[in-house]
Amino acid sequence: EKKLAPISILQGEAMRKEIGAVKYLECSALTQKGLKTVFDEAIRAHLCPKPKEKKKKCILF
Repeated sequence: EKKLAPISILQGEAMRKEIGAVKYLECSALTQKGLKTVFDEAIRAHLCPKPKEKKKKCILF
């Protein structure tokens, strides 16, 4: 049995940026605290995605 330690908020935010996730949220599998929020935010992220930034193009003549 592996004993894993929880990650810090800073580690979670770093991982979010690394994988390109929309948001970092915390929840507990044991107590289910925050679990509904995680699913609500996942649904919101899918149904209402943030508009992608358009890359500026440079046209030379």
